[in-house]
Amino acid sequence: MATQLGSSLRARSFAASVASLAFLGLTVPGFAAYTTPGTGGFYSLDDLVALSGGVVTGSAPDYQLHDSLILSTTDLLTIPAGTRVEIQDTAGTVRIDVNGSLRAIGALGDSIRFESATGAPGDWDGFDFRDTTAGSTFEMEYCVIEDATIAIDVVSADARLEKCAIRGSDEKAFDLTGSNSILRDSVLEDNERQTIYMTLSSSPVIEGNLIRRNNLVNSNPYPYINIGLQGVNSPTIRGNTILGGDSFRSGGISIWNDCYGVIEGNHIEGCGYGILCYQFNANPFINDNTIVDNDTNPDTVNWGFGIACNGENAPVIARNRIQGHNYGIAIINGGQPNVGNLANADPDDDGMNQFLGNGLGGTLYELYNNGTNDISAENNWWGTMDPQEVEDRIVHSVDDPLLGTVDFEPLLDVSGIADGSEEPNVGGDSGDGFGSPGSLPGADGIAVVAGLEARPNPTRDGVALAFRLQTSSEVEISVFSPDGRRVDGRFLGRLPAGPNEAHWDGRDGAGARVPAGVYLWRATTPTGAATGKVQVVR
Repeated sequence: MATQLGSSLRARSFAASVASLAFLGLTVPGFAAYTTPGTGGFYSLDDLVALSGGVVTGSAPDYQLHDSLILSTTDLLTIPAGTRVEIQDTAGTVRIDVNGSLRAIGALGDSIRFESATGAPGDWDGFDFRDTTAGSTFEMEYCVIEDATIAIDVVSADARLEKCAIRGSDEKAFDLTGSNSILRDSVLEDNERQTIYMTLSSSPVIEGNLIRRNNLVNSNPYPYINIGLQGVNSPTIRGNTILGGDSFRSGGISIWNDCYGVIEGNHIEGCGYGILCYQFNANPFINDNTIVDNDTNPDTVNWGFGIACNGENAPVIARNRIQGHNYGIAIINGGQPNVGNLANADPDDDGMNQFLGNGLGGTLYELYNNGTNDISAENNWWGTMDPQEVEDRIVHSVDDPLLGTVDFEPLLDVSGIADGSEEPNVGGDSGDGFGSPGSLPGADGIAVVAGLEARPNPTRDGVALAFRLQTSSEVEISVFSPDGRRVDGRFLGRLPAGPNEAHWDGRDGAGARVPAGVYLWRATTPTGAATGKVQVVR
C-alpha cells in the first residue's frame, strides 16, 4: 500500500514539474520509449508509472502517456474499467506496442478510454500487436480508441475487440495483416480515411458492428470494409450495420482477389455502392443482406450498384434485399455470379433475392449483365409475376446479342409481403416481461431512453430498432428470445441526444437465423433502459 501511494505521489510531482517548466517557457525534456522488462511480469498502469521514468504518469483513473510504450514478450498489462489514458505527445509518433499481452476490460458506462490531449486525428500512432510468442493476447472490451493514425494494427496475430468504439483515426481504424482477429458488437465512426482493411490471408470475424460516417476526407474511394489483394482472405462479415454519410467515395464492402468468405445478414445503406467483387476469384457467399439506396456517388456509370461482379468472379448471391440503386446487380469483365440455381441439390444457391426499384431515369435495371457469360438468376422476386415485365427490368442477350443470357425463370412469388408493409405493427414501448417497466427514469425522473419502434414489424429478415435519448449516453442493444434468453446484442458507444437507430439481422450471436416468435429488445444506458417487441415471421 505504501509503495503504491509513493509511486502515485512521485508521478504527480513529476507531472507538476513538467507543467512548471512549460509555463516558464523552458524546454521540456523529451522522453524515450519505455520497454517493460520481459520477465513474464504482470503489470498495471500504476506499476508503469513507477517504472517508466516519466513515460507513464498519473494515478487511477487518469493516466498520461508521454512517449511510446512497448510491452515485451511474455509481459502482461491489465487495464481496469473506468481508466482514461491521455496521449500527451501529439506529434503522431507515440505508439503502444504489444509484443506480449494486453487485457483492457471495461463496462457499459465505465469504458476504458485512449485519446489524445488535443483530440485531432493522427495525434498518436495507435496500438500495434505482434504475436511474437505463444500465449500472447490482445483483448479489449468496452474500450474507446480515438485520435490515432492506425487505431488497431494487427500483424500475424489474432486480436479480440468486443463492444468497443473507434473514432477519429487518420489512416485506418482496424488494420489486419495475416490475422484472424475478432471485431464484434462495436462502433467504428467518424474516421478520416479507411475503416477496416485486411490482406495477406486474413480471415477475421467482423460481426454485429455499427460502421458509419467514415472516409470523412473523401479524397479516395475507400470502402468501409476492404478485403485486400494479397493472399487468400476469407472473412466472416455478419450482422453489421454499414451506413454511409456525406462521403460519396465510400463503398460498403469491397472484395478483391481470392476471397471465399461469408457476407451475410448485413444492412448496407447510403454508401456509394453496396458490395463489389473485383478482379479474380472474389467468390464469397453473399446472403441474407439488406442492401438499400447505395447511390450517393454522382457517377452513375461506375457507382451506385447494389452488388457488382467486376472481373472473373463467381459469388453465390442468395436471399438478399436489393433496393433503390442505379443497378441492382451489375456484371462486367467476366463476372458470372450465381444469383439462383434450382438445377442442383444445394439449397444455399436457390436465389430468393428481392429486387425492388433499382434503376435510372425511369428505367429499371434490376440486373445488368454487361458481359458475355450466361447468368443463372432463377427463383427471385423482381417486383412482378409478369415474365415480360421482368424481362424489361433485366439487360442481357435479348437487348444486345453480344451479351450473355440471364435465365430468370421460374419466378419467386412474394407479392404483398416483399416489404412487410401490409403486416400489422406490434412494436412500441412495452413492459419487457421480466418484471421491469418498459422505460426506466434517470436521476431527474425523466426517461433516459424511450420512443422505441421496430421497422418493419413483423419482419422476416432485418429490422431497424429505433429509440430516442433524452441526453447523450453510452447505449447497448440486446435482443431476447420469447423464453427470456439473450440471443444477440451490440455496444453502440456514445450516441447523441434525440432519435437514434440500430439494426438487428434476425440472427443469434452464433449467426443462426432465429425461429419465428415475438422477441423483446432492450436499449440500455448506464442510468436507464427501455424495452420493445419485434415479431419474427418465417
